[in-house]
Amino acid sequence: MEKISKISSIVEKSKLAKEIMAFVDGAETQTDVYLPNCSLRAAVSLLVAQHSNVCLRICQNEDTAGYLYQDARNIVNTSAEKADDAIVFFPSLDGKQLDDDGRTIMRTRALEAIGKVNHLMIIAYPESLSASVVSPSKLLSETITIKKGNEYDMDTLAEKLFNLGLTREEFVYQPGQFAIRGCIVDVFSYSSELPYRIDFFGDEVDSIRTFDTTNQLSVDAIDECVVVGNVLNDGDAEKKHTLVDYLPDDAIVVMDNDEYVLGTLANRGAENAVAKIEKLKRISINGERRSGIVADANLSPVFAKNYNLLADY
Repeated sequence: MEKISKISSIVEKSKLAKEIMAFVDGAETQTDVYLPNCSLRAAVSLLVAQHSNVCLRICQNEDTAGYLYQDARNIVNTSAEKADDAIVFFPSLDGKQLDDDGRTIMRTRALEAIGKVNHLMIIAYPESLSASVVSPSKLLSETITIKKGNEYDMDTLAEKLFNLGLTREEFVYQPGQFAIRGCIVDVFSYSSELPYRIDFFGDEVDSIRTFDTTNQLSVDAIDECVVVGNVLNDGDAEKKHTLVDYLPDDAIVVMDNDEYVLGTLANRGAENAVAKIEKLKRISINGERRSGIVADANLSPVFAKNYNLLADY
């Protein structure tokens, strides 16, 4: 996570950062962090993500999760049009901040990123975590990876895209569609905000680019793309898997008010998720003083979004 590593130079000498890193690197599995200043919470969460494989950041509700997501992107200067793959938002199935396609893309992207993106931070809340998802094995079977330089038979590729539940259109404009025009395949994965344009030379993939559907202009050239079908709506949720089932054993969970978050998850029927979270290394961020790590911060408006001041804590 190159962009998130930028904050290391800001916080590496701070007392707060040293105490948090001592916990991350130590043998303890749980600690409390007193952070009365909400603006600090995104920076601290990014710091933990930078020093972990996967950081699951659980906020109390959709609104606070959305604010933290935007704060985190602002810290690393990530524009809304170009998302940082290492900072992902995991919304609920019926959230108010996104349309249906937006929620599907973000939920699928979060699941697909675990195990593939280093220093990943997933921002979620109890309602989103308690919603069932497909099993990890089902997600793997519903995924196609296309790499530049590899050879693919066009007819076989089209059949695989059909099998993922994608529909063939003249032009793609929303997730779940693909189009073939001569040696060019456009495909809109359920795990990507932008569709892919795959240019073939014979059977060999000559180039892969993301592009903007409004003007058809290329955005980025990439070496490979991952196409995921609409796995969130295929009825394979009978085993009640949640995102927590995807987490590796070395994941770190950062929560706002652990008692509220874990209690809400349990009340929503996600007892298995609670049990796994309690086995992971976890940090509870609180606005009330407890034993643990205390940030000597206040609610002064001078701090605002000037995250360089984090070094003073």
